[in-house]
Amino acid sequence: MKCMLNYIKCCYVVVTIASITITCGITYFYTEPGFLQRMNAEYTTSELLKNTNATYVNNLITKQHLNTSYFPKRHFLSKSTDSSIPYLVEMIHNFYLNNINVKSKKECQRHKFIVYSCDFSRSCGGLGDRQRGIVSLFLLALLTSRAFVISFEKPCALENVLKPHLYDWSVCKSFVNTIGNNDSKIFDFVNRAELFNATQDFDKWGWKVVFIKINFHLFDQLRKREDVRDRIDWLLHMSKWKVVNTVLQILFKPAQTSFDYLKQFDKHKVQGKTLVCSHIRTGKNPSIPEDNVFRTKPDETIIFNFLKKYIASSQYVLYLATDSDSVRQKFIKMFENSIKMNITLVHIDRLGKYKMFQKQACEGLKFAVVEQYILSACDILILTKSGFGKTAAYMRGKSDQLFLFHPIKRRVVLSDLRHI
Repeated sequence: MKCMLNYIKCCYVVVTIASITITCGITYFYTEPGFLQRMNAEYTTSELLKNTNATYVNNLITKQHLNTSYFPKRHFLSKSTDSSIPYLVEMIHNFYLNNINVKSKKECQRHKFIVYSCDFSRSCGGLGDRQRGIVSLFLLALLTSRAFVISFEKPCALENVLKPHLYDWSVCKSFVNTIGNNDSKIFDFVNRAELFNATQDFDKWGWKVVFIKINFHLFDQLRKREDVRDRIDWLLHMSKWKVVNTVLQILFKPAQTSFDYLKQFDKHKVQGKTLVCSHIRTGKNPSIPEDNVFRTKPDETIIFNFLKKYIASSQYVLYLATDSDSVRQKFIKMFENSIKMNITLVHIDRLGKYKMFQKQACEGLKFAVVEQYILSACDILILTKSGFGKTAAYMRGKSDQLFLFHPIKRRVVLSDLRHI
């Protein structure tokens, strides 16, 4: 009897190794050789067959992101960022995505769901707020073994600018809206972090669909739960920026229109030069009069003086992301080697709440996504306090040449991903 069991186990191991070998072989055939050679230098087939505990997951993600960008440099131009890349295949397995994966609309009926909800019924926040909510609920979905859906309709459907990547959060989007009130529940935690009870027993949630509106990270709250160790133990061993970076990779890739814009930006604007970027978030200003008033605003003059060191050499090209058109115009006048963009600044939530301005707000959403990708690819990055900019830095995936405007010291200081 023992011999028979050992024989079955051996057969299972052989089949598993063969499957992975075939997957990697197909990967090599269909992906761009240059990129794959770089990846294979770090993630060999033998490494993919190691154990899958939390320490290994953390080491795998650390190795991927240590001094590298969100994707390889000019990541948004790589066609190799799909689930056939070896380390991403491993990521899918280690993050237990198969537990919540829905392969087709026919399977929707068999699952329970957590839905990130952003509609016209209330404020959702800017792109940074929304990304915090999406990442949080994806982690909650993994913890509760519920399929995850993003219902992002304000100011327009998220699919206009971002597509599912390694996990399809859209396949059951229509289905969840057919579930009646008796089998669904809506929680509204936007700007109400104190209402979220991180100690509750999620297994007792009897509803088939749980819609949640949220704009903050649940990272620390979830890490304190005892069941995290049994269900998503890697969360205990990964820093916040790695979690955000990895989840965003799993969930999103640029839609074709966004990809085309980024491709043209790199080809005609950057032209192979060192890209120096700054993000200056000012809050309420004439460009976005309905935005929040910030107690301490960043001083663009100090930031511009810091950037002057990059004027002398032709190897640099400068880009500024900002919510203030006046700050943008000052920047363009001061720096001849700056990248000039013809855009109209909007806040996707402040303007997006008015359906009459839905088209303009949707364009604003598209550009916000594109601009965040640009910031994530910058060789040198200077930030001010902002969830949007912080997420771009997390996506960038390295502390090298990362700076922050310090509101108390009133100067630009060297920083890192743990302290922005």
